[in-house]
Amino acid sequence: MKLDPKVASGPIAALVALLLISLETADALHRAGSSKATPVARVQLDDPVADFERRLAAGDPDPHAAAAPAIANLRDPFRFGPEHLAVQPAARARPQTAPPPPPVPVLTAIIWDNDPRASIRWNGRDYSVKANSQVADYEVVRIGRDQVVLAREGEALVLRLHGKGE
Repeated sequence: MKLDPKVASGPIAALVALLLISLETADALHRAGSSKATPVARVQLDDPVADFERRLAAGDPDPHAAAAPAIANLRDPFRFGPEHLAVQPAARARPQTAPPPPPVPVLTAIIWDNDPRASIRWNGRDYSVKANSQVADYEVVRIGRDQVVLAREGEALVLRLHGKGE
């Protein structure tokens, strides 16, 4: 096998460049003094949990000792805010208010023809009903020109159609 100087010149030039870069880097490090080992100062740091461990090992303080905190001055961790702002439930009686009335269906439209139908809105949903049909627990008794009669548990509820602007 014959070695061609044109083919071998590329890798030889790369090796020479790598050698020169290595020599220059070593010389720069030597002149900067980084080749000498600098001593690292050893400092003894305090153990961050030593105080906590010491307190745990000491146990509960004597409740009769003068330096011990009074139990009465400790805050209850399950209450929000200072103790003097806490509202005692038995201190003040709230006035009794009547519960809000239950929601009732709303009549939105009546289609008056041979077989009348009505549109009723109940619990956020629209129902298309005719006489003798059910809306939730209401039964449609009768549909008139401007009103619908519903019955629930024997009580009648009359829904009236409102005009524009009412």
